Amino acid sequence: MLLKLGAYILTGSVLILASLLDSAADVFSTLVNLFINKKSLEDADKEHPFGHGGFEVVGSLIQGMVITFFAASLFIESVRKWFEADVTYIVHSTLPLGVGVLAVSALGGFLIHLYLKAQIRKMEEKKERSLSLIADHAHYSGDAYANAASALGVFLVYVTNLWYLDAVLGCVSAFFLARAAYPILYKTFRDIVHNEAPQSLQQEVVNIAMSVDKRIRGLHLLRSRQFGPYLFVDFHLKVADDLGIKEAHAIADKVDRAIRRAIPRTDILIHLDPESEPDQRYWDPSYTIPRSDA
Repeated sequence: MLLKLGAYILTGSVLILASLLDSAADVFSTLVNLFINKKSLEDADKEHPFGHGGFEVVGSLIQGMVITFFAASLFIESVRKWFEADVTYIVHSTLPLGVGVLAVSALGGFLIHLYLKAQIRKMEEKKERSLSLIADHAHYSGDAYANAASALGVFLVYVTNLWYLDAVLGCVSAFFLARAAYPILYKTFRDIVHNEAPQSLQQEVVNIAMSVDKRIRGLHLLRSRQFGPYLFVDFHLKVADDLGIKEAHAIADKVDRAIRRAIPRTDILIHLDPESEPDQRYWDPSYTIPRSDA
């Protein structure tokens, strides 16, 4: 970010300003995530009985809004310089320096992108999720391509001496910067409005529950939502009619433990129903019930 600030002061290029704002957003987001990651994984307490996952959601929302603000500011500045038609705002002789800074930044962004991608893959293998890590990955994924494209753009401006290319490509950079904010804001929105968990994750919960004990006869009224790093799920578990309350409760505990082992940071609520009670469905379920061996 500091290298790009120096390059922008020396060149005046809007393309370098675009890359500078992108790096500023990355620095801001990463600093936010240092706090958010730790806070969101704290255990539930009296004031936060459902855990602290909301901190990650709020942090991701702030990041998405900051990136959107930077994109809007860049677009306005690019359009302003375009319409002012001031050919002197670019210091032509210093543009090669800007190309070098952007090329180095592109390489750095690509290496960070690979590292974060590997971390996200590890979390997915553990059935875990981090909105803040996804947000960081979105930033740095765009960084590698944005910096490389900006380096090419500054090089074209230098070779052709067409100053307006800088302003035009600045508008394009603003679009891609705003595009990087979209997945962050979309995932945050889904958490805020309590959308259901992905169907594959719901199906995994059902498959685990049905495989725990042969006296389990079915499952219905499953509800789920993801909030930050946590998965919340509740459902009605149907068991054999002749089971006593202690036996049925023991089966529910086994189901609870099995799901928590397979999917970390899951909050589960199980309601027990006798086998003879008919299924209730208030909406079409996003899962199928495996056939029982009983």
